Amino acid sequence: MSTSIFLAQLMGPLMLLMGAFVVLNPERIRRIGREFLESEALLLLSGILTLPVGLAIVLNHNVWSADWRSSALI
Repeated sequence: MSTSIFLAQLMGPLMLLMGAFVVLNPERIRRIGREFLESEALLLLSGILTLPVGLAIVLNHNVWSADWRSSALI
């Protein structure tokens, strides 16, 4: 459970800030998204950076349960 709380404390504020930025700057986000998708180097770099981060989250928070907390996802 401490891993879950740590991940929530780490990613929660980040997601709130990112969401607020998207809501407050929609045109800028569209422009950045178009530029990002046109750059093969940025696409490759983002994959190289996000894959290890995602794997680290799964390896450290490997919780597979079919109880009431995850039943909405089934």
